[in-house]
Amino acid sequence: MLFRPIKGKMRSKKLLIAILVMVILSGCTRTISYPQMRSNQAELVRSNWENIKIGMSKEEVTHLLGPPTVHRIYSPQNKEKLWYIFTSIKDTNTNFFIYVIFSDGVLVEKRIE
Repeated sequence: MLFRPIKGKMRSKKLLIAILVMVILSGCTRTISYPQMRSNQAELVRSNWENIKIGMSKEEVTHLLGPPTVHRIYSPQNKEKLWYIFTSIKDTNTNFFIYVIFSDGVLVEKRIE
């Protein structure tokens, strides 16, 4: 027999440990969603994108880009990821997807698609 059945207290203990691990891991990330970006903010984000530099603070970036569409916080790594997503039904050429990543409140990565 390759696997032997786990009995009694041992089974309960392993099940409890597995549940605790899942609960702890699920609490490591928090996501906050905001309303859809308006076209005037989308224009602001596009025009200020080139001014965003690695090493800037979160406050400096959000001052230039405004509030994000989605804000995700990664607790153990002390990182934050902000998404700026704009979709237009009228003109799909204006659609974009941007994210910026902060570590300890300092910009470490930026990307536009």
